[in-house]
Amino acid sequence: MARATVTVPLATEETALPRGRRPKRGKAPTKLERLERLRERILTLGQDLLAEGFGAQLPPPGPIRLTAEAIRDPKTGGWIGHVEEPLGTYIQRVSIVGNFSQRPPFDHIIDPIYRRLIRDFLAGAVMPEAKVAVLSSTGSETKVASLDTPNIRYSMIDGLQRLYCYCIALLLVLRRQHLVYEGVIPADAWTYFAEAVQSTGEPRQGTEALLQRIIRYEVFSEIDLTLLSAKWIRGEGDIRPAIR
Repeated sequence: MARATVTVPLATEETALPRGRRPKRGKAPTKLERLERLRERILTLGQDLLAEGFGAQLPPPGPIRLTAEAIRDPKTGGWIGHVEEPLGTYIQRVSIVGNFSQRPPFDHIIDPIYRRLIRDFLAGAVMPEAKVAVLSSTGSETKVASLDTPNIRYSMIDGLQRLYCYCIALLLVLRRQHLVYEGVIPADAWTYFAEAVQSTGEPRQGTEALLQRIIRYEVFSEIDLTLLSAKWIRGEGDIRPAIR
């Protein structure tokens, strides 16, 4: 029988398959196993994208640049500004790691609300602004006087779940149905996302375009996170677990 060589994105070896056949699926993973595999893919997403040659879309983040002058918040004494930057920069600036420490595993792929959010994002929908606090990396809650201050870190106040969904969208566009074969998403999830994913073009083309999509967020500086949590806790659905 004639054989074809299929190269799977992000794979280190080529897999020889009988022509016209798909890779065999092994035993379906449990929900916990699948969530853990997805978590591992998201944690290494940045490094994997760089290894795949997407460095042009993943430049190291520089200082934040506001779209307009920041305004003073008399309630907290801090400053609030607005930022627009490519997804490739955003996923490097803010960290998804806190999502795992602050919440138990959550099945975004199956949840109807987040599943719809991912599909809409793939289709080009503009997402709501996230909220990001700028803190000193020398102390857990240390304020910084300027966005250009060295040794700063970025703490997600609101938007962790959206960030997770953006990462899933990148995986879907790059890996596509291979995520099913690898036990990362269930087959019915691929069926749900397939049309939106395929509308982005070929995997490399679609991934490059997605990494350049503009993400909007509010940035808070010179701020006390305790005061900020009191200000937003009644109006933000996922603010409570996001404040450490």
